[in-house]
Amino acid sequence: MPGTFFGIETGLRGLRAQQQALNVTAHNVANSAAPGYSRQEARMEAAMATSEPGQAGQMGSGVTISEVRRFRDTFLDAQVRNETSRSGRYTTLQKGLDEIQSFFNELSDLGLRVVLNRFWDSLTDLANNPESDAIRRTVIQAAEAVAGTFRHLSTQLNDLAQNSVDILRIRGGELEQIGREIASLNARIAEVRATPGEQANDLKDKRDLLLDRLSSIVAISAAEDETSQVRVSIAGQPLVSKNVSASVSFSQGPGGIALSIGGSNIIPAERPERLGGEVGGALELKGLIEATYLSDLDSLAASLITELNTVHRSGWGLRDAEHVARDLFSGQDAGTISVSAEIKAAPSKLAASASGLSGDGRVALEMAGLHRKHAMSGGTATFEDFLSGLTGRLGIEAQEAGRFAENSQLLIREIENHRDNVQGVSLDEEMANMVRFQHAYTACARLITAFDALLETLIERTGLAGR
Repeated sequence: MPGTFFGIETGLRGLRAQQQALNVTAHNVANSAAPGYSRQEARMEAAMATSEPGQAGQMGSGVTISEVRRFRDTFLDAQVRNETSRSGRYTTLQKGLDEIQSFFNELSDLGLRVVLNRFWDSLTDLANNPESDAIRRTVIQAAEAVAGTFRHLSTQLNDLAQNSVDILRIRGGELEQIGREIASLNARIAEVRATPGEQANDLKDKRDLLLDRLSSIVAISAAEDETSQVRVSIAGQPLVSKNVSASVSFSQGPGGIALSIGGSNIIPAERPERLGGEVGGALELKGLIEATYLSDLDSLAASLITELNTVHRSGWGLRDAEHVARDLFSGQDAGTISVSAEIKAAPSKLAASASGLSGDGRVALEMAGLHRKHAMSGGTATFEDFLSGLTGRLGIEAQEAGRFAENSQLLIREIENHRDNVQGVSLDEEMANMVRFQHAYTACARLITAFDALLETLIERTGLAGR
């Protein structure tokens, strides 16, 4: 049966509920520009009604706050993280491929194609004037430019591949740090959730921000359990399980780059796309450098060395009394190619003649003609064709990576717009709520005043009648 102060208690519940709703609104407004913040709502529901004997129906007892709800769509979160991982992979790959394009420097006078053409032209000049010491020095300088360009390209590509390894090690430390922070938040969230009705909304927002950052580094799988703790896995290996996080490291071994999570190795060298994110992009870039660009550059340099040395050995130097077979280039690949020290020390030993006669330039002419020989790709391509194929493939792959990265970023923006519609704070809506809760609070206060006046009449005037 309702007590004497039942009406005041009902009004008090209303005051408290509206005040809490105003506090939640204030929290939303204050965090409207905070990254990762999810809009909250104080959910109101009718308090348990009471029955009075002899009276029909039930007597309502006011309102209570059942929970402070957090607006979040886990499906949209998963979509954003998947696309963020894909974007991280292609953006990393695109940056690396653009850098490789700048190495080859095709539009510059210092590009490999240009220095090779200058070298072939200098050999043609030598064939026309084999007795000129000045032209011989020009040929040697052009040959040194070719060798130096090959070595420089090889160094740049190797440095970029090693830089990818360094990035992986840095990202490994970042993954481990984020894993520890998520595990710590899991523990705090579970502690809050142990109290009935508590939701740990702000802690969950912090955790979701970390998961978003994690997905840009590597593709993740995240699932929340019944205690609101999230389990995070990378390529099937658990990074975070409840309040425990695993160690993360990258190492280079015979099988390639090994990712170790909690002591279990993942060798993603064959399928770096499994890992996604910046990690997958760095692994894929390293694989392309070593298996494609560096390998093709070495093949080009090795074939150039072999073809030129074969012809040069058949020729005579300017002052040779008898035939001496000499190499024009030393080395085996792009990283070791160099002009022979003997030729550099004595330009007269540069072979131009096929007979030993000083005016004979047939060997120089034959070397100059090698640029037309199909010496690459199993006898199907010239040196220039092979280099054009290499740089053309590089341009296509860089353009493709850029297109995929741009598409992923567009998708991310679109999905984030949908996510903002769910979890974002609308100041107009919050202002309307503020006015609504303020009026409700005022009405509850007036209700208490009314009941107070009734009680005053009851207490002060009862029993005074007839005096």
